[in-house]
Amino acid sequence: MIARAAGAARRAGVAGGIAVLALLLFLADLVVTRPPEDPARIARAAAEARARAVATAGPLAGLTAPVIGAEAVPDAAKVAGSAYDNYMFATDWFDASKPTNPWSKLFLQSYVKEFKDEPEIYAANYYEDSFAVWDLIRRVLAKGGNVKSGEELQNALIANPTFKSVYGGSATEVGSIELNTTTHTVTKRALGVYKYNNGKPIELATFGIGGIDFKVTK
Repeated sequence: MIARAAGAARRAGVAGGIAVLALLLFLADLVVTRPPEDPARIARAAAEARARAVATAGPLAGLTAPVIGAEAVPDAAKVAGSAYDNYMFATDWFDASKPTNPWSKLFLQSYVKEFKDEPEIYAANYYEDSFAVWDLIRRVLAKGGNVKSGEELQNALIANPTFKSVYGGSATEVGSIELNTTTHTVTKRALGVYKYNNGKPIELATFGIGGIDFKVTK
């Protein structure tokens, strides 16, 4: 199916190729996202499916322009091979080669000891999220509250929407993440722009939510 679609896209020109690649990337997400499944497994499967689309549809459609996405995982790079070179993405990528703060170093050491492998974005994010929930529970308990009460948990979040993070920070200071108290979406987060080369992501720039503090990596 991918080969036939890409062939048609080549005949239609670059615009057609881009349209087909976009459709295949969408279908890749659609096919693997079927509840109830483990969210981390679904996310990895989706990334790998998109990598197959990039590796197969892009060359067949005659596309030579860089492909830009919102995430990446090491397994996806293995699937796509050299087709992943120059693939760029902007996300909260956890770079195991240079943990940015004391907590991220501790997480990296503990993860490698337990699983004999380096963590990637989903492992780092679920680890961090678990501690955020734990911290929220501690705040409620500290006031003698009921941790089974959604209202009390929400009030604790409103009182302080900031949590520790394995992203950002410095050699002596742990990073932080901040949530919107109404929508629970992220309002403060260390992010970056990366490009894959020979199976490894290279940091191109760093920034925060909304593009604040954008800085090109030298």
